[in-house]
Amino acid sequence: MIRAILLAAGKGSRMGVQKQLLNWSGKTLLEESIDEILKLDKIDELRIVLGYNASQIKDKIKYYENNKAKILVNENFAEGMHTSIRKGISDLNSKIKHIMIALGDQPLIDKILFSDIIERYLSVEKECLVPVYKGKRGHPVLIKRELLEREIDEIDGPGGLRQFIKDKPEKIYFYEIDKEEIIIDLDYYDEYKLYRKKKAKKNNNWFLNYKFWLEGEGKIFGDGPCDILVRIDHFGSLKKAAEDINMSYSQAWKLINKLEDNLGFKLIEKRVGGRAGGGSELTEKGRKLMNDFLSFRREIHDHIIELEDKYFSDWENKN
Repeated sequence: MIRAILLAAGKGSRMGVQKQLLNWSGKTLLEESIDEILKLDKIDELRIVLGYNASQIKDKIKYYENNKAKILVNENFAEGMHTSIRKGISDLNSKIKHIMIALGDQPLIDKILFSDIIERYLSVEKECLVPVYKGKRGHPVLIKRELLEREIDEIDGPGGLRQFIKDKPEKIYFYEIDKEEIIIDLDYYDEYKLYRKKKAKKNNNWFLNYKFWLEGEGKIFGDGPCDILVRIDHFGSLKKAAEDINMSYSQAWKLINKLEDNLGFKLIEKRVGGRAGGGSELTEKGRKLMNDFLSFRREIHDHIIELEDKYFSDWENKN
């Protein structure tokens, strides 16, 4: 049998809201993943590993706890994903021979895709399977329990599971699959809104869409600019931030310059050379504006979801 581990312990700081509880077609983003995994016949038990803000999330999903689903809390989640994997494989019974590691922010992976990946894993003579889409590795990852327990100390080290996969290619079957869903994990708010919109349209459902911005003589700052700053802060590079949203470097610079002119202060500054190499970093005012906007968006999002459920829950899924 296969034991599934659903990793949902992260803070999701790049999203700016509690992404596990984001609305997703009438349920939360995390519930969508849980529901699809629980439909799988070859999964004996699903272990949902929480961490940041665990009590609030657990309260929302506690009705899942039964013989096939168990909720665990990883107190050491801030030390990395490997700590959640270790938590998930604790106290396994001897009947469990295989482990499936899935991510709680990949709601586009459905039962059919999960099943396809599992069937391929069981049909090949390798100890681990990693799905790949156009050269990019994704999830879920399937691995023999014996191998995972034997190598868990190495996975605990720098790079975690990603480094293990890189160092042990002879043990891994890289499953080339034409399904972009395996590499789409929702790290940013604009990604969430984009794929939620696509999901609603695919199901011919209504959805509530909205944007916020600060305005003076025209738009000064809003969702889009905030999400760019979040990426700059994450990558330490305007160029990489632009690439992540398919924007040219010159377009990104023009946008930042326009924002800075309208705001009257610098948002980023170049970092030249040094040990970490060149790049970009947020100024003190730029970081404060980003964090204040993220906090605002987090609070207003919670209120909007409450109002959406109150006024439109009976309408959104009617064709």
